[in-house]
Amino acid sequence: MAALSADGQPDVVPLAFEFDGTFFWVGGSGPSVADTRKFRNVRAGNHKVAPVIDDMVSFDPFIARRPRT
Repeated sequence: MAALSADGQPDVVPLAFEFDGTFFWVGGSGPSVADTRKFRNVRAGNHKVAPVIDDMVSFDPFIARRPRT
């Protein structure tokens, strides 16, 4: 997810997500994710965010799918 800081700087860091058919859950491991810069920026009113979704081939070993050209 990409979010903006108070001074307009982008913060782009991978997060886990799930889709239950109705809602997206975006977060990470444990409650400490709510204290990350990205979540603090959104709570501070910086609501310009963008999801970035990767299609993972494998997590062990870690392999992201390459875009088609």
